[in-house]
Amino acid sequence: MVLDQIIPESIISILKDLTETRAFYLTMVYPAATSIIAGITFYLLITRQKFTYPEAAKAIKLLTKTWEYLKRRQNEAKIRYISKSMEKKRILRNTVFFEMGSLVLSGTLIILILTKTLFLAMVTTQSMAPLIMPGDLIVTEALTKNITVGDVIVFIPPDNDMMYVHRVTSVSENEIRTKGDNALPDTWRLTKDNIKGKAISLNQKPIVIKGLGYYFMPIDNPIRAQDPTLKAIRGNIQTMQTYGPLISIMIILFVLLTMIKK
Repeated sequence: MVLDQIIPESIISILKDLTETRAFYLTMVYPAATSIIAGITFYLLITRQKFTYPEAAKAIKLLTKTWEYLKRRQNEAKIRYISKSMEKKRILRNTVFFEMGSLVLSGTLIILILTKTLFLAMVTTQSMAPLIMPGDLIVTEALTKNITVGDVIVFIPPDNDMMYVHRVTSVSENEIRTKGDNALPDTWRLTKDNIKGKAISLNQKPIVIKGLGYYFMPIDNPIRAQDPTLKAIRGNIQTMQTYGPLISIMIILFVLLTMIKK
């Protein structure tokens, strides 16, 4: 009877692949040969045939090496298992820390934005050029109450309903004076109640988002108002302003539920 009629072809293919590897000889052929040689040698020893003593010593030595090899392989397998387990735990721990950090950061940002503690202020004039140009947005926070000379602040002057972005030139107990970098000194005498926020600075320069405020500015040109690109961007911004906080809260809740399930 042909071999492939007795053993399935898939099994034969696996055996062929296995016998072509070094691991097959180290883990199967070598131990099996050692056992056969040791068995024959011990049989000859029992029958007291003296000429088998050298062969017996070789067989015992071979058997000892096989045992040492198998023990070493077992220890290596244990080390790999422990190492993989520790790596999985480390990855899981880092993932949890990252998710928790992202969750806290996102929640904090949403709270700051909803409470207007963190907001974007738009510049519409040349008064702060060239540092801040018309249509630029500056990242502003309303948490800091300490105002010093040189700070760029956002304020609404007394008897006025417009918001300005200028630099502080002097601070006293009763008033704060300001001036645009590209304008004459302001005539207003401000108090801390007039200040809505202070620009967040990096390397002593306000963080400015160039040109984005252009899409928030009122459209006074009928031709520009018909620009399809402008209309699309303004529509997307309006949608984000309306539904952005709700979508953000839903994402945070989803992430939180996913973490709880883990």
